[in-house]
Amino acid sequence: MNPHERPFPFLDSIANRVLFAFADALHVHDEKARLNVAQTYGRRERIYVVPHGSYIGAYPNNCTKQEARGRLGLADNALIYLFLGQIRRYKGLENLVAAFSQLAADACWLVIAGNVHDPAYGEALAQLARDRRRIRTWFEYVPDPEVQYFMNACDVCVLPYRDVMTSGAAILAFSFGKPIIAPALGGFPELAADGRGIIYDPAACDGLLRALQQARLSDMEAAGRKALAWARGHEWRALAPRFASIYADVLEAEK
Repeated sequence: MNPHERPFPFLDSIANRVLFAFADALHVHDEKARLNVAQTYGRRERIYVVPHGSYIGAYPNNCTKQEARGRLGLADNALIYLFLGQIRRYKGLENLVAAFSQLAADACWLVIAGNVHDPAYGEALAQLARDRRRIRTWFEYVPDPEVQYFMNACDVCVLPYRDVMTSGAAILAFSFGKPIIAPALGGFPELAADGRGIIYDPAACDGLLRALQQARLSDMEAAGRKALAWARGHEWRALAPRFASIYADVLEAEK
């Protein structure tokens, strides 16, 4: 509902309150978001919950794990944790680097890839990772055709956000058959339910580290199959009728 990095939070809040008061309908991605809108802005009617659609078919996906790892220079027998997306402060990547550095496992690697939004933050993060073993960084925009190499090379996607409501990055991971590690914030618990990922307490000082350790002991391939099944069940062709129903409801109310 609000930008994650807000120079003018008061103005954002006013704009949202006015917009939500006059909108004929609001679309949110999960029940938690619906409750958040009701509690924060007092809007309780015509809030429609339709999940975020998957990205299946939106990106090329025709390489094997072995081919992807060969292209990125990653070992075939390693457990690869991946963060892929814009490098921004609210995503808590310095916490991920710190937690991974405490992981006593030579067969585990962390890959962080994406475009740096704030050069100062990017440089600080690069410095943190520079002196750590088993951490690889690609701090640049990843073109659509190359997304598949990072996704197919990894075993699990890690999303250590400090603030989130809906995560397109989690949906992207599911669309490539990858489970997630994420904090118990926003829509993450619902997305990771039923074995599709690992949720940790963001208030616990060792929460992320424990989640990384849990992934080593869990069947990430089985979790990935469940994630892919979720993505297939949330393709846009399946969700489109629900949006059409929203538009029909709004038009009917206008009569």
